[in-house]
Amino acid sequence: MDIAGFFDVLWHPKELLPKELKKASLSEGAVRFIKAGAIAGFISGVLGIIITLIMKPETFVFALIGGIFGIIVSVILMAIIYFLGGGISSFIDFLFAKLLGGKGSLEDNVYLNSAYAGASAVIFVIISFIMQLIMVTTNNPWPGFILMILFALYVFYVSVVSSSIANRISLARAFVAKLIPTVIIVVLVIAF
Repeated sequence: MDIAGFFDVLWHPKELLPKELKKASLSEGAVRFIKAGAIAGFISGVLGIIITLIMKPETFVFALIGGIFGIIVSVILMAIIYFLGGGISSFIDFLFAKLLGGKGSLEDNVYLNSAYAGASAVIFVIISFIMQLIMVTTNNPWPGFILMILFALYVFYVSVVSSSIANRISLARAFVAKLIPTVIIVVLVIAF
């Protein structure tokens, strides 16, 4: 798959996710979550080195040595986090969709969610880097924050489409199936 193809499912979910569903595999979905986390971890580590060098160029040697260690740790941790988070998120999608009449399988949910995980992870990391650059140069968090929120809403839309296709339910039911756990998590985070 070329670089453009890596992002295709993210940009054209309604057209490409049904094709992906035909290839659904739980193990391949798990591997794609691991790869998504590793890629995001690597890019995050490299961009972390760049931010450090922008903020403190005099620390070049230490930034490079620490950055290489940071990249290794970031790749490992992000791969684990994406594997666990993707699996748990897919299970929650499956469960709530089932409660709303869904007919899909956990395998379908894992595989379709993993189809756009890598591309969205890369873009989230890049947006985070842009946010940091804006903060360092202007001390204004709002442009980066707004960009992050807009992209997060778009990824939420893609996840609704994914849930709809994986569970063979309408977009409205998929939206409700995704919204309920999201609201619960937000309330819990705010409460604690």
